[in-house]
Amino acid sequence: MHIAVAPNVCDCRFLHNRCKVRTTPFQPAIRTQRQSNMTVGASSVNLLVVASPDTPELSVLQKLPPGCNIVATGQTLTDLRHLSKEQWSSVDVMLNCGVGKNAGKRENVQAFWPRLTGLKWLHSASAGLEHLLFPELVEGPVTLTNAKGVYSHSLAEYALTCCSWFAKDFPRLMAAKSNHQWDPYDVEELRRKTLGVIGFGDIGRATAALAKAFKMNVIALRRNTSLSEKEKSEGIVSKIYSPDQLNELVAASDYVVVATPYTPATHQLINAAAIAAMKPTGVLINVGRGKCIDEAALIEGERPGSDSRQVYLQLLP
Repeated sequence: MHIAVAPNVCDCRFLHNRCKVRTTPFQPAIRTQRQSNMTVGASSVNLLVVASPDTPELSVLQKLPPGCNIVATGQTLTDLRHLSKEQWSSVDVMLNCGVGKNAGKRENVQAFWPRLTGLKWLHSASAGLEHLLFPELVEGPVTLTNAKGVYSHSLAEYALTCCSWFAKDFPRLMAAKSNHQWDPYDVEELRRKTLGVIGFGDIGRATAALAKAFKMNVIALRRNTSLSEKEKSEGIVSKIYSPDQLNELVAASDYVVVATPYTPATHQLINAAAIAAMKPTGVLINVGRGKCIDEAALIEGERPGSDSRQVYLQLLP
C-alpha cells in the first residue's frame, strides 16, 4: 500500500455549528445558530485583523468597501499594545487569517477576548476551526464563520495528482532521469480504477467529480447512504457506503482518499483493520486531518511479520 499526504490541509466543518461563507469578504451566506446583533451592510464596520503584518494575502484588504475601517493588524497583545480601551471595544468584526507562522493563534485570540467587548462576528479565513475554538467563543454570542469549500478544488487536484503519481510510477521516472537510464516500463491508467472517497463533503465531492473526468469508478462513504436525485442525474458516484462499511469500501478501492474533518467520531478512523482491508497495491491519500489516520497502525503494518498487511510508506516530495 502506498501513502500520500497533503501538507497544511484544513477541513471544512465547524465542530459545533456548521458555518458557511461566500468568498466575497465579510458577507456570510449562512450564520450560526447564535445570532449576533450586527446589521449586515451597516455603513461603518471596525475590523481587527489577527495575522502577521507580513501575511501576503492581506493585500486583498485594500479592496474593502468604504466604511470598513481596519483598527489594527497583529498576532499578539504585544503587537497591539498601542490600542486604547476604546479602540478595543470599538471592534465589530475580527478576521483571523494567515498560514503557518503568519496565522492568528487560538491563545492570542483568547487573550484578546476580554478586551473585545463590542465584538459581534469572528471570521476564520481557513476551513478548519478545531484549532481556534475555546470555551468563551463556543458558549458566547459572537457569530463564527469559516471559509468552507475554499480548498476543495485545489485539494481535489492534489488527490488526483497523487493517484497519477503512483499509477505512472513517477518515482521510477525521476530516478531514471537522475541516472540517465531510459528503459521502458509499464504504467497503469486511472481509467476503470476505483476511487473510494471517505468523507463526501465539499472536498470529497470535488475529488469525485475530477476522478469521474478520468473515467474512474467512484464510491464514497458518508452517514446518508441514499443518493439524491441530483447525485443520480450527475452519475458521479456509483455507490454510497455507511460508516460501518468502511472496511468494505477500502477493500473495493484501488485508491482511497480521506477527506474527513477531525472530530471525536473521525479520530483514527483509518485504523489497523481498515489498513489491513486495503488491497496490497492500494494507495491511501489523506487530504483531511492527520489525526484521522492511526499512524501507529501504519508503522506497525510496515514491519516485517506484522499481522497487518505489508505497508509501503512513500511520501510525495
